[in-house]
Amino acid sequence: MRLPSARTLAAEFDVDLRVVLTGYRQLEADAPVELRPPSGVFVADTAVRAGETLPQTAEWVVEVLVQALERGVPAVEFPERVRGCLETVRLRAACIECNDDQIATLCR
Repeated sequence: MRLPSARTLAAEFDVDLRVVLTGYRQLEADAPVELRPPSGVFVADTAVRAGETLPQTAEWVVEVLVQALERGVPAVEFPERVRGCLETVRLRAACIECNDDQIATLCR
């Protein structure tokens, strides 16, 4: 899976291109990405971290981030948007009359 170009990210975050390139190089050193000049930056097919394959969950998160970027969600807003989707809603209930089984079920 191809990641956004360094120039695209530099423009989006309004930072120097060298900052983005340094970040990509650090990710490459940890093995989750591959730099393939002049093709771009890709999620490593055989990403290795401490001798193990990159977890599928990490690959999925990267895919979701890329999709968010494609839909116009700025990368800096991504964590907050995910957090908003995952927040729990507190529910309060009053139980007027019930037995022990119903109380246990309500507590779960």
